[in-house]
Amino acid sequence: MSKIKEELSIKQKTCCSSECKNNFFKQTIKKENSKWTDEYKKTYEKEYRIKNKQKISNQMKIWRLNNKEHLKKTKKNARVELKRLIIDKYSNGTGCCVKCGFNDSRALQIDHINNDGAEERKKLFGSRLDAGIRFYYYLKRNNFPDGYQVLCANCNIIKLREHLQNGS
Repeated sequence: MSKIKEELSIKQKTCCSSECKNNFFKQTIKKENSKWTDEYKKTYEKEYRIKNKQKISNQMKIWRLNNKEHLKKTKKNARVELKRLIIDKYSNGTGCCVKCGFNDSRALQIDHINNDGAEERKKLFGSRLDAGIRFYYYLKRNNFPDGYQVLCANCNIIKLREHLQNGS
């Protein structure tokens, strides 16, 4: 702090207005304490969120009620981007069915190579029918585990029928 006072006393001698001196002092303090200020800000915000949890929750409810269309679009865009990411990862960047090359993302699906999808969904989500976006989030959270491939809806259903027909 004494360094700042020295600089300020030099500035006072050369400066002509109090506004100039105040700006210099503020800039010097900010420069000296910028790292501390960022850390303090993070700590303050965290404490504020803890102390005002209910208030923030109520504000968010009101915001969500007033911005339904915006939220709907945002969530849809997030789902589309997530599916695109998953399809790209499991198709080695081609974005196509590994069997026939079909590339319309609306009909591309993630296939369990070992035909154990129903068991996995039951284990993960409590229902063998539950899948979709939750499954994509699971794949992303688990760093895209092996054992999956991209198939179009036609190839996926043909694979299922062949599996059921062969009983394997």
